[in-house]
Amino acid sequence: MPARLDTRPMCIPVALREDGSVHYRDYRAVPHGLTLGATESGKSVYQRNLVAGLAPHHVALVGIDCKQGVELFPLARRFSALADNPDAALELLEALVTHMEEVYQLIRAEQRISVAVLDAEIAADIWDLPEDIRPVPVVVLVDEVAELALYATKDEEKRRDRRRGRRPRDHGPTPHRV
Repeated sequence: MPARLDTRPMCIPVALREDGSVHYRDYRAVPHGLTLGATESGKSVYQRNLVAGLAPHHVALVGIDCKQGVELFPLARRFSALADNPDAALELLEALVTHMEEVYQLIRAEQRISVAVLDAEIAADIWDLPEDIRPVPVVVLVDEVAELALYATKDEEKRRDRRRGRRPRDHGPTPHRV
């Protein structure tokens, strides 16, 4: 990497482009992403660079690697939480959803929207919150989304619904009213 790098918060240098310029992953500009590529295309190297680049930032790094941790566990000391199997992943994802709901409530409480508030002043994410109450950003890395999806069977769906207090869905035919 070049000697001078962009040091904005949550802006991570992850690769050099063919022209020698640095490719950054800017989580503030684009908070969600999906890395795709063929085998041996550099996805794991990119992911390791993300983990290393995020290490000095004030961020909670969460990992899910349902292939028994073969990709992410060598970097375990850098993670705030790390799941290596579907059951642990489910627990971790449920905890993240709970955290996300709490953050949304904080954002909502801080919006203080009235007719006089300009759209640009309405808090829409954590970066719009005052720094003294802004939650720590959470970055979730999932290695092999397909592995995680393999465990999303109907039985798992019913189990999740029961845990959340929802009535099980009837997947049979919908009654027709006359």
